[in-house]
Amino acid sequence: MKDFDRKYEEATKVFIPKGENRSRVTELLVERGEDLPEFTGRLLTVSNGRKEFGLRRDKDLPVLLGRDTNALGFMGDDRFEELSATVRADLGFVPVIETHISFAIAAKSDRAQETSEAIRGGSTLTIATSYPNRVQVVAEELGFGISEIVELGGSVESAQDDDPSIDAIFDIVDSGNTLRENDMAIIQRSAGTLSVGAVWSTEAN
Repeated sequence: MKDFDRKYEEATKVFIPKGENRSRVTELLVERGEDLPEFTGRLLTVSNGRKEFGLRRDKDLPVLLGRDTNALGFMGDDRFEELSATVRADLGFVPVIETHISFAIAAKSDRAQETSEAIRGGSTLTIATSYPNRVQVVAEELGFGISEIVELGGSVESAQDDDPSIDAIFDIVDSGNTLRENDMAIIQRSAGTLSVGAVWSTEAN
C-alpha cells in the first residue's frame, strides 16, 4: 500500500471507474479522508481545488494515464490482466480493494453434467467469455483444452442461447443470480476473489 499512498498523494488527477467499481473506489477515497465532490447530473469531471476527479471507463485508462503521468486511476485486476503485455509493462498496479466476486465456468443446466465431465476428462471445449487471457490460464490449471474462444463484450450468459455449439461460458460471478435466472449452473468457481487496484503510468517514474 505504500506505493499507492505515495502515488495518490502525488497525483493531480484521479480517474474513478464507471460501473460496479465506482462505489467501491468512492468509499475508499472517503475513508482516506478525501474531500470528494459529487458528480451531479451528467458531470464527468469535478475538482476539490487540490485534485481533479474524473469518471472514466476502465478500458480507457491505459491511454489516459499514458498521456498524463501525474494521473492515477482504478481498475479491476480482471481487466488489468486482459491488457496486452506491452501495455501492462508501462503501468504500475497495486491491489487496494478486495471484493467477493470470482470467476466461474458455467453451462446450461441440462448440459452442466456433460460439460463438467468433459472438463475433468481433459476434453477440448468452445468457451464464450469476455476474459480470453484469464480463461486460458484457468484451462491450463484445470487440465482441459480450448478449441475456440468466442470473445464477447457482455451478456455472456446468453451465449449458449445464441450459439448451442458453445460448450460453456467463463465469466465473473457475484451472487450467481444472473446465471440461475438464465437457466445456467456453475461448474467450477475459481479459487480466490477479484480485487480493484490503483494503476498509473510508470513511463516517467
